[in-house]
Amino acid sequence: MSPPDDAAIDAAIKKTVEKRKGNNHKSRAAFYYLVAEELGKLDAF
Repeated sequence: MSPPDDAAIDAAIKKTVEKRKGNNHKSRAAFYYLVAEELGKLDAF
């Protein structure tokens, strides 16, 4: 499994930030999980 390119990572981060914009209880672990989910990398864990 090859790592995603920088553009894909940036897009996943931006999408995750937009998804969580209204959430005042931001968890770093939840953020990482959502980025991994967006990149389709949850099966790597």
